[in-house]
Amino acid sequence: MSAHATDIELDLDEPTLIIPAPEDGSLMESSTLERLDVVTSSSTRVPRIPASRWPPAKSWLQLAAQIESKITQNWVPHAFSQREIRDYRVLTQKFISVIKVMEEHQTRIGGQMVDLRVDQALFTKRMEYRTTFYRLFRINDLPVEIINNIFSFVCWQAPDSQSGIKWRLYLTSICRHWRTVAINHATLWNAIWMTDGPLFQQSLTWLDRAGRSDIDIRLNDTPQKPLTLEGTQRLVQHIIPKISHIRSFVMVAQDWDPILCIIDAFRRVAEERLPMIIRTFEVHRGGSVYVQLGTGYQPSFYTQPMPLFGGAIVPSLRHVACNGVHFDWDKSHLSDLLTFDIRRMPLDKTPTLTQFRSILQNSPEMEKLLLDGAGPQHPQNAEVAKNLQPIPLPKLRFLILGDFHVNFALYTLSQITCSGVIDLTLMDLFGEDLSPFFDLLNEKVTSVQSLTLLVTRQLSPLSIESIVKWLHSLNELYFLRISGIHKTFFDLFLYNPETMLPANGPSEPTLCPKLTYLEVHSMDTDFLPDWVEKRVSFESPLKKIYIGEILYKTLSKENLEKLAKLRERHKNLTLCTLSRHQKAPEDIS
Repeated sequence: MSAHATDIELDLDEPTLIIPAPEDGSLMESSTLERLDVVTSSSTRVPRIPASRWPPAKSWLQLAAQIESKITQNWVPHAFSQREIRDYRVLTQKFISVIKVMEEHQTRIGGQMVDLRVDQALFTKRMEYRTTFYRLFRINDLPVEIINNIFSFVCWQAPDSQSGIKWRLYLTSICRHWRTVAINHATLWNAIWMTDGPLFQQSLTWLDRAGRSDIDIRLNDTPQKPLTLEGTQRLVQHIIPKISHIRSFVMVAQDWDPILCIIDAFRRVAEERLPMIIRTFEVHRGGSVYVQLGTGYQPSFYTQPMPLFGGAIVPSLRHVACNGVHFDWDKSHLSDLLTFDIRRMPLDKTPTLTQFRSILQNSPEMEKLLLDGAGPQHPQNAEVAKNLQPIPLPKLRFLILGDFHVNFALYTLSQITCSGVIDLTLMDLFGEDLSPFFDLLNEKVTSVQSLTLLVTRQLSPLSIESIVKWLHSLNELYFLRISGIHKTFFDLFLYNPETMLPANGPSEPTLCPKLTYLEVHSMDTDFLPDWVEKRVSFESPLKKIYIGEILYKTLSKENLEKLAKLRERHKNLTLCTLSRHQKAPEDIS
């Protein structure tokens, strides 16, 4: 899946198509460029601008939609006569000839300057060619395996699950041949988003079409339509016969009962000694944190924690996540993991220190560790933890910590050695003085290239010096993502590490000198323009700012104007929006 950020238009009017015009105010029609002598005529004024000031991608997408709509609006699919086939071939050859002439012209002028009128005409002609050429393409004459590859390529490019579902349904609705090919292509149906409860008719149809291929299942409910125990039990009857073919299983539910039903169903792996290929197992409970609501623990044996897969050893398992849910950690065999993710658990339900260390010791290749409001239980004797040697995790690259007391964070971090972490996420830590934790970070985690901060609490002055020292050690940090950050923490990126006070100008040392990309979500934007202005004035290489789409819609007119002026003053600075499903291309997470 690929997703690209959208360039921000900081004018405050309704967005319109922006294709620059020459000085006389006219746009060159593509038809005027169909003769070489017109293109090269010295009497034709050719407006040129630097390529860096070319219109944003959004404008070209709008133009493409207009061209495609104009060509297809009156088009009625039908069987072509021989004359129509001949005419279309002549037309496409003409398109190709004109496109080559324009490309040669652009190559001749070369350099960093672009010919506005020719480039727009070239874009238009390419769109016309692409829209009409495929009317002649004999796709149904291709071998079935080639059509299968095309269908797979289309479906796996879907930006989100709902688009993926729609696109598969479109493929089965075009013609009888496409429907037959698609339905018999098992791997087209093996990624199943089970969101159509309570009957799951569509999902079960896909499950059947997937045959014996490796299956990825994502089972979701919503607060408005939560899964029921009865509905989950019916679903289990269809999932269990395919259990040995499940490669990935992710479940998100509001209540305990459906999740416990699923964990219980997977106990058959041990009971029936079933072979497994599963690599990913995730269960997320989206309801109230730490609280059991509803009937709960029905039948009665659910009152006891259940081991994952009934306690069976599953050599293929690499990624485990449990959010608001717990297992019988003592009987669950967790080893050789690449991802270990535990969140939102009462501390008496998390792994004991011995169990936690065992999981890490048996997973020397671990790449991602996520501890959100959960971690190893405190031993009764606090001295025990202090005398233990940290577990080396040389392959750990992604570390997420937070939503617990600073003393617990200090205790948890002391259990591991993770100098190779390049992507760090820190969430709220509770406590007045955070300096001991950041002092330890300064010893253990200094190779960070991407940092995510979700720190909404105001910092105490006691913590500032240790945090600034740690930030000073992050010489490789180039990507910063913030969400709900408090101004007291955000402002530390403007400090002088020598004086421990806000820096006054470019002559002073700069924290995180390689910081190039900033991604912003859910924060008070009133201080964002001033912060950016100061970072740029310190000769920071800050080049691009991504603003979450939801946050961008809440920006005041005043802040929009400030950002617009900021971009005018700093030509190398780019401002973009990110939708919920988009990811910045520079993000390594």
